[in-house]
Amino acid sequence: PPSFCSLSRVACGRDPVPAEFTIHGLWPDNYSHELNYCKSNKQLSVQIEDIGEWLDKDWPDLMKQATVNPDKGFYEEQWRKHGICSSNIFTPKEYFTLGRKLKKARNLLQVFHQNEIYESQFSSISRINKAIKIITGRQSPI
Repeated sequence: PPSFCSLSRVACGRDPVPAEFTIHGLWPDNYSHELNYCKSNKQLSVQIEDIGEWLDKDWPDLMKQATVNPDKGFYEEQWRKHGICSSNIFTPKEYFTLGRKLKKARNLLQVFHQNEIYESQFSSISRINKAIKIITGRQSPI
């Protein structure tokens, strides 16, 4: 997040900025292309109110200040653009919970540190890609 905020054209509204990696999104695909804005009748509605506090910590809108009751607009857009494409499998709450579970299972910052990649030092793209591959099992698009 600090990098996102320092490189963003729009000022981040979050203070302090989270020190760890956060979720940007969870995108379903069908192996040939990314799916987005699929058609479904499953709306976000109030299905995430009881998970709002950890959503704001693990999947925050970096443009807005931290809050226990985050603005649902950000999460409605995440659901409408990406999550709804998996609505035949997941409810909105299950979709966001899966994103959090994947984040918790793959601690990128810890893997970076184990591979001697630190925030305050220069690291080559190949070194970063190697560390990302340890977690994902795939070559990263960096």
